[in-house]
Amino acid sequence: MVENDRESAIVKTGYIGIGTNLFLVIIKLLVGLAAHSIAIVLDAVNNLTDMISSVLTIVGIKISKKAPDSKHPFGHGRVEHLSALFIGLIIFGTGILSFFDVIKRIIRGESDVDYSIITLIIVLISMFIKFIWGQYCKKKGREYNSDALLGAGIDSINDSLISASLLVGILVHAIFHFSIDNILGIIISLFIAKAGVDMLMDIVGDIVGARPESGVTKSIKKDINSFPEVMGVYDLIIHEYGPSYAVGSLHIEISSEMSVEKLHVLINRIQRFLYEKYHVFFTIGIYVVNTENEEKKQMREKIMEVVDAFPGVINCHGVFIHFDEKILSFDALLDFSVKDKERLRQKITEALLKIYPGYKIDIRFDTDYSD
Repeated sequence: MVENDRESAIVKTGYIGIGTNLFLVIIKLLVGLAAHSIAIVLDAVNNLTDMISSVLTIVGIKISKKAPDSKHPFGHGRVEHLSALFIGLIIFGTGILSFFDVIKRIIRGESDVDYSIITLIIVLISMFIKFIWGQYCKKKGREYNSDALLGAGIDSINDSLISASLLVGILVHAIFHFSIDNILGIIISLFIAKAGVDMLMDIVGDIVGARPESGVTKSIKKDINSFPEVMGVYDLIIHEYGPSYAVGSLHIEISSEMSVEKLHVLINRIQRFLYEKYHVFFTIGIYVVNTENEEKKQMREKIMEVVDAFPGVINCHGVFIHFDEKILSFDALLDFSVKDKERLRQKITEALLKIYPGYKIDIRFDTDYSD
């Protein structure tokens, strides 16, 4: 995807969102005030937050495209996450403030409404507009990997459901001459607040550092393992600096018989392949597997068998055996259930020393960063 095309598409969507929501804010506010309906007025306020969201989306994408500098060598891509965070805060805050406004209205005994056929038509039109717009934003959000657009799309579809509840309120009033406007106001305000919370949870996860998508990391490992010289892939880590820029690191196991020159060519091939397919630049480390000495091969298999049998160990890799200095070194990937790593280290060491007495056991524990 060309980055300029991505920016242009997101900005264009943002401008359309501003225009659409401004139109809805004006007509809903006029209709809500005329009908004395707090629910319709709150729906207008909700559309106002959507308009502000579109503004923040545009600002976020513009800032995120600033070139890297000495203070921000990885660029400014994470600003998009921050803009989405502000959108979530605004949506949540609007919901909470609206909730207390409705409570005050109930306490004051204000419940009279004056719906008309115009009110019904406006709410119906609004419902269809917000549903269609929400589907469009979700489509563009997935297409351009934009959290802000995805959030705006989900929020817009939620707005169409709110409009549907307003239709119910209007029909109940017309048939039974009973107002449920304040009840709808409470439901709408809580609905808005929940939408804000859901969006905040997703964005905070991205900012804190969420686990990479399982399908992507498994695909990366499968692709690397397809290179005939590669004997295993481990320690895959991806750091995202915005939706369009990421760096990563990993280790590959290769035969001790491979020359440095061939290894250099292999690493370049893998890096180039991964960047072209996944748009991630990987730093690649090396684990050497001794494929010449039969005794070392058998020892390696036995060590992996012993270590893998311990609860909490996902796999053992990077096994290196030094006969002259009598050192056994390896990495053990642990799941997050392991709390006492030193106790586990002691148990593994004791088990291996029973088989290989006199050796120094060097264990490095890895964190389960990705699938």
